[in-house]
Amino acid sequence: MKKIILPLSCLALLAACGDSVTEVAGKTELASVKKYKDLYKCEGDTLGAMVYVTEKSGFYACTIDGWVALNGSAGKKGDAGTPCTGTALKDGSGIEVTCGDKVVGKISNGAKGDSGEKGDSGDYCEGIVVDEDSGVLVRCGGSIVGTIHKGVNGSNGINGTNGSYCIVKENADINGYDIVCDGKKAGEVKNGAKGDDGDYCVVVANTAIDGFDVVCGDEKKGEVKNGAKGVDGTSCSSKKVDGGYEVSCGDETPVKIVNGSGCSMAENVENSAFVTITCGTTKTDIAKAYCGATAYDPAKMTCIDVQKGLMLAMCGESEYDPATHFCDTRDHQSYTFKNFEEVGDVMTQNLNYYDDEMQGKSWCGGGSSESEAKVNTGYCSVYGRLYDWNMVMEGVDYRDPNVVAQSVCPDGWHLMNYGEATALAGVSSFMATDQTAGYVDYVNEVPTYFGIGKDYYMIPYKDADVSYVYQFSDGGVYMEPRYNSAVRCVRNKAK
Repeated sequence: MKKIILPLSCLALLAACGDSVTEVAGKTELASVKKYKDLYKCEGDTLGAMVYVTEKSGFYACTIDGWVALNGSAGKKGDAGTPCTGTALKDGSGIEVTCGDKVVGKISNGAKGDSGEKGDSGDYCEGIVVDEDSGVLVRCGGSIVGTIHKGVNGSNGINGTNGSYCIVKENADINGYDIVCDGKKAGEVKNGAKGDDGDYCVVVANTAIDGFDVVCGDEKKGEVKNGAKGVDGTSCSSKKVDGGYEVSCGDETPVKIVNGSGCSMAENVENSAFVTITCGTTKTDIAKAYCGATAYDPAKMTCIDVQKGLMLAMCGESEYDPATHFCDTRDHQSYTFKNFEEVGDVMTQNLNYYDDEMQGKSWCGGGSSESEAKVNTGYCSVYGRLYDWNMVMEGVDYRDPNVVAQSVCPDGWHLMNYGEATALAGVSSFMATDQTAGYVDYVNEVPTYFGIGKDYYMIPYKDADVSYVYQFSDGGVYMEPRYNSAVRCVRNKAK
């Protein structure tokens, strides 16, 4: 590194000679070159460097705009000042400035800045094929954000004409550059003058306005008040009803959407958080409800924090684990289930659903008297319910051994049929779920005897007018004239 003797007019950029010199952080390496073209590239770690160019008789600084001349306009000739010199420090930390015989200060090299923080991951997007001709729906983070239509092949373009070749040449007369295209000057760019330093602004808390003041220099330029918390929006949900869907928003009267010949709405088989509207060949997914920006099924999840999009699997007021339980949304009771290779997901608890239409046709399993069997709690919560055959089989084709009938089961589930019962017969892990639900026997078609200990489970199948039941104790399917039995439901398989 060469030792550079700095005239006072240059050092005025740093501090007045004779005064104490403030240390300046950043690039302070001083060097000299003969010609402007000898300057090295101004980029990366060279930003902030300052070089004296002999042919220009002036200093150039490396900035984000490239090499910038520090030569000001000619001023009046000043009084002769004390000559100053800059000497690189041996430890490489900067340059020591000496004016006359006195060391007046040091210019320190700047420290390397910290790395920036890693940004958040963006939403995951996927494409949903509408049909082969119209294109693909784009869904990001659970929301439909647009459609990519299938394009057609374009025609070939014609060859374009050759463009002009342009170069940039330095022009010292204008303190800038000429733009030359095809040998002719097409324009020029002049180096701009260094602007004045702007005011330094800070934000100061102001409790009087519940906010902050913006102060630039010594002057208040404005203020920012804290905003009030917004009101949560109304959550909407939809449910399937006869002939269409019913949409409810907050406390407003539900609106029924009737399936017509042109458009229809149905459950989305791939994601229960959406319903699919089909109009002709076009299908559109609409969320049943949103928790923040995330679509969800209100029958399966509950939004507990709209701002953060936090949800829990809830059954009424109780949290449950969807991996081992399912929720009957009719009365918000949850039941355990298990997957069996032979048939799929099967309830491992007896059904305990009841409504007013079941009065006199359903009893609590395990009750030893009529009064105990008729209550809706107690024994029912332990053993589930016993259901009347005729009530359960109303509208069911019980001559079909593989019938899929919902009957008293929750949405998405059906009565265990004869084919499924015989597949499970003797499966030890299923037999272990027996609840000894009890029985109700009739005398002259009147329920008379109530007890506990027998374990019959209803199957919607009759042969010679005698119904079949599953008897856990023997691990088999039997044909007996049972009037009342417990019910186990099987989850419908996806189509």
